[in-house]
Amino acid sequence: MKNLLFFLLFSTFINAQSTMQYKEQCAKAENSTSAAKELIKNATKDFANTQQPIYLAFSGVGNLFMAKHVFNPISKMSYFKKGKTELDKAIQLQPKNVEIRFFRLLSQSEMPKLLGYYENIEEDKTFIKNNFQDWNDEVLKKEIKNYLKL
Repeated sequence: MKNLLFFLLFSTFINAQSTMQYKEQCAKAENSTSAAKELIKNATKDFANTQQPIYLAFSGVGNLFMAKHVFNPISKMSYFKKGKTELDKAIQLQPKNVEIRFFRLLSQSEMPKLLGYYENIEEDKTFIKNNFQDWNDEVLKKEIKNYLKL
């Protein structure tokens, strides 16, 4: 999750105001239950208002952070499944979005193998390697190069 947090902190997103809001929330969400809940709430609201898949992906990341925070195994699994579903749905809605694919790659790479959420790692790596240079976000490109050691 540290790689995901690092990426979220330095990535640029939809607009400057949203970027700052989500950077602050993501920075706190990895280590704070209340911040993760706030991230989920805001991203869910923004997705409902805009139908932009990036917000669904943010909600997914927030749910994955919540899975890390809760102690109850049933709640852990519930948050995990919701986060996984939201990330995968965001990719279904926008399959050529390098940024969302990178979220999923980072998430799957950090998940314990016993959860079985690793099936898209190679697919996402290949897609990202083949398409990230066409993306307009220079910060994202740099993060991808660093993460994939390109």
